[in-house]
Amino acid sequence: MSKKKKPVDLSSEKAIQKEFGKVISAGIDLVASKRDLRTLSVSPALDLALNGGMLEGSWNLISGDPKTGKSTTCLQICKNAQDEDRPVIYIDAESRLKTYNLEGTQGLDLEKIQVVHGPEDGDQLSAEDFLKICESMIKMPKNKGAVCVIDSCSSLVPRSELEEDPSASLRASLPKLLSHWVKKNSQVVVKNKIIVLIITHYITNTSGYGKVKVPDCGVMVQYQADTRMDIARIEPWEENGNKIGQLVNWKINCSALGASGNECTSYIKFGKGIDKNKEIIELAESFSIIDKSGAWYALDFLEGSEEFQEPPKFQGQQKVYEFLESRPDIFNTLSSKVKEVLSA
Repeated sequence: MSKKKKPVDLSSEKAIQKEFGKVISAGIDLVASKRDLRTLSVSPALDLALNGGMLEGSWNLISGDPKTGKSTTCLQICKNAQDEDRPVIYIDAESRLKTYNLEGTQGLDLEKIQVVHGPEDGDQLSAEDFLKICESMIKMPKNKGAVCVIDSCSSLVPRSELEEDPSASLRASLPKLLSHWVKKNSQVVVKNKIIVLIITHYITNTSGYGKVKVPDCGVMVQYQADTRMDIARIEPWEENGNKIGQLVNWKINCSALGASGNECTSYIKFGKGIDKNKEIIELAESFSIIDKSGAWYALDFLEGSEEFQEPPKFQGQQKVYEFLESRPDIFNTLSSKVKEVLSA
């Protein structure tokens, strides 16, 4: 006859620590550990709206209509992560990651991005399969500090739906599945300093209450998100009558790094990704770091430097753009000036 196991005595902090490890800390120690977390840059305009960028150990929700720049923005973040030697995991649940997506992000190292996709032969991966693979990868020591993109929630199909014929009576189980997975891995993401980016699409809100469109991921994923970025609208970006990209207007509903409700515009250039030069010029002009008078632009921040006794002047923003593109050193100086204003 087996003996009944005695209940664990948890009447002291020492006993709790023996049973569970170091799970109790002073508030000041917890604050110190949070301050050690680094941020990952997205782009100059988005960094400003996000109060600094993407925080390590955070859940980030990116929502919008189809073809509005969600995947491109995530691939730009992946490229920025590679610049910091961070691993990159890309869950291609849609199986629609095209050559132009990958090659259209300038500087992205395709050899170092780990793409999880459906098998070339065999059965289709279910939502459970994709999420299980993702969970395993974010737990791997080699992937600590990684950026992990799930593209997208909309294309995750639960096993029960894969095995059934299409039917109007089929009950959608994805929100519940995602809710369980997010809660299960909330501590893993923080512990391993993973930056999770979850792409969702808008669907029509049929309840008759609130917003006309809502993300299709369920309430729990939105609740878990430290940062929620919504694409409000897009506009064509044209120069000399040619469409060269699109302007993406963002609304930050909440941010892991501070105040929410900020709005900004990012510039996505075809074949390049987010155009940081364009964003820096726009920000520098708004902060009067670059002086604009009519069609003329003066780079006042260079006045009195070793190379320029007088600020160089250019007619038209395109000339400023071309100058900064040819002089990465001066672009970096301008970026530093903008960051100084933002941190003041």
